[in-house]
Amino acid sequence: MPDQKFAPGLEGIIAADTKVSYLDVEHEEIIIKGYDLIELAQKLSYPDVAYLLIHGSIPTKGKARDFCNKLSQNGAV
Repeated sequence: MPDQKFAPGLEGIIAADTKVSYLDVEHEEIIIKGYDLIELAQKLSYPDVAYLLIHGSIPTKGKARDFCNKLSQNGAV
């Protein structure tokens, strides 16, 4: 067995590189598209966060309404 250092869990292991999110260990934050995940969960609806992930920005009221309409038209009932 090669000389390996034991690392519990995934400590120090990069599972994937992504531009969508960033785990800030020092500040204990998860950043999604530049926004704190906890704040997103507290302030935005699920469709607004989905829009952010897909389009890269928080939707205006009009864009949020259009996006929700598209979701309801294309979703299973």
